[in-house]
Amino acid sequence: MDGKNLLRLVEWAFTGTDPELTKKVNDQWDELKQYDDSTLVRIMDSDPDHSRRMTAEKILKMRMDRRGRL
Repeated sequence: MDGKNLLRLVEWAFTGTDPELTKKVNDQWDELKQYDDSTLVRIMDSDPDHSRRMTAEKILKMRMDRRGRL
């Protein structure tokens, strides 16, 4: 195991998070928030990446909930 991976393992052991994974998730969230509802539905229905489908679904549900409260 090289030094970089060892540091990632130690950080994960103490914090429970992986900084590279956290950055990837945040970048994906920011990207998908920019899309309109119909694009998010299309991603939910046909994107091969499960995490993108789930993120799109969460964003769409948040938007629907917010609209319901207005």
